[in-house]
Amino acid sequence: MTLFRFYMKINHSVCTLLLLIGSIQNSFGQYEPPTNKNNSVVDNPLTADKPVHFFYLGIGSGIYSKYGIIGLAVGTRISQKTIAEAQFGLGGWGSKIGISLTTNVKNVNSWCPSIGFGRNFGSQALAFNPEVVLNGGSPFKVDANVNYVPINVLYLSLQRQFLSKKGNRFVLELGYTVPLSETKVEFSDPTVRYNGNIIPTSDLIFSPVQKTAFNIQSPSGILISASYHFGFGKFN
Repeated sequence: MTLFRFYMKINHSVCTLLLLIGSIQNSFGQYEPPTNKNNSVVDNPLTADKPVHFFYLGIGSGIYSKYGIIGLAVGTRISQKTIAEAQFGLGGWGSKIGISLTTNVKNVNSWCPSIGFGRNFGSQALAFNPEVVLNGGSPFKVDANVNYVPINVLYLSLQRQFLSKKGNRFVLELGYTVPLSETKVEFSDPTVRYNGNIIPTSDLIFSPVQKTAFNIQSPSGILISASYHFGFGKFN
């Protein structure tokens, strides 16, 4: 199985998870406020104020997301409605880290604008069999080591948070990941062997199909993610 197919299989699994989470979100919308014995409505637990925590520890997953395919987050509330967060994850472009600021993080269910910056570290000397073209000829595959060059990105997104009774945050996020540097893959070695011949990698270019596969893997596109953040401590 190629790296691209493995990546797409993982993303398919993530999409299935997000669909499941979406059905859970829909169940929130079907909630009916409870009534007491006098048939009057009591406080709705979905809109009632929840605890405001100072520190958060989370886990997340998504597509072109801050967390990658899977990742962890550490956050702290720097004001009554603003959380600063650091993310650490693994995505289609290797390991990644990021920082973000999210506003309007109230102690009720709310919409929360977010902006962040991330760095995807890529991979070095990754064994691969990319499809290449030599001197304008037909595409063919070679066994080679490639480098995924690191990429910096900007995250622009909108979160929808749902709070538990204890103030933990369940977050669905939609936005866009903007690359701040070029998506680039390079050969690690000066030559490759094909059909008994040694070919300089400087004479090879990746085929259009291979370039498309790299672009899909690269952290650039519509951001979709789901995450859960456990809250600790009380913010004063």
